[in-house]
Amino acid sequence: MRRDNSKGVLKLLLFLLAGVIVGGLIGHFLSLYFDLPIFRESIVIGTGETPLSLNLIVTDIMFGINVILNFGTVLGILVGVLFYSKS
Repeated sequence: MRRDNSKGVLKLLLFLLAGVIVGGLIGHFLSLYFDLPIFRESIVIGTGETPLSLNLIVTDIMFGINVILNFGTVLGILVGVLFYSKS
């Protein structure tokens, strides 16, 4: 039995992912052309330059993720939520 709510959550995640990608690109290009602090500043959330390392003698597994938020990314998230609510 499939729930209808799972389709809505998947649709929301797709809109958010598209908003993050497009907004991140727009924010990056705006930072190249405009010398305002709101476009230049970014917040990095994650493991940074040193990922978590798990040494298992035979293999070495590294886990790491970074999320870079800038003005364009936040706008992209808001536009993604707006498009989701309209669809």
